[in-house]
Amino acid sequence: MKNNKLLTAFFVGVAAVFFLTGVAIACQAAKLGRFVGGTEVEGTVYNYAVRHSSRGGNGGYHCFLFCRYVDDAGRNWAVEFQYGFTKLSHSDAEKRGEEWLNKPIKMYLKGSDCVSEVEMERYLPLVGISVALFCAGATTVVAPLTVKAVRKRHAKSVALSEEDYLL
Repeated sequence: MKNNKLLTAFFVGVAAVFFLTGVAIACQAAKLGRFVGGTEVEGTVYNYAVRHSSRGGNGGYHCFLFCRYVDDAGRNWAVEFQYGFTKLSHSDAEKRGEEWLNKPIKMYLKGSDCVSEVEMERYLPLVGISVALFCAGATTVVAPLTVKAVRKRHAKSVALSEEDYLL
């Protein structure tokens, strides 16, 4: 009986991790989703930065692009984002930044915020991943409960058939 409780606790824990990760990713998707239907403008990459990866292991570097758009009223819209998620050597990250420097980039404006087109390309994958994680969490909870119910029903029907045999 103790093993069943531990196994149930394990499945509930795994499902909780799926659900919480799905919520975190859905929040990121919601941040980007509010820019859907926003005003599309063309900004410029005015600077870049190469930063060392904060993750352990073999290290690596990431390239961050700084973009700007100035509207007709003189308002300055700026956004910074990580270009690419792979760990690069310092020289490769510098090369990526140099390639994008002073090039036009699409930006989306909504309210008082803006986001780049590169970030908007991450919207649909984030939505898909969050939905998949919610489904995985639900499956992780429902599958063991279904197995328990089927076993209980099967045990009950076997007990009844043995009882009829004994009469």
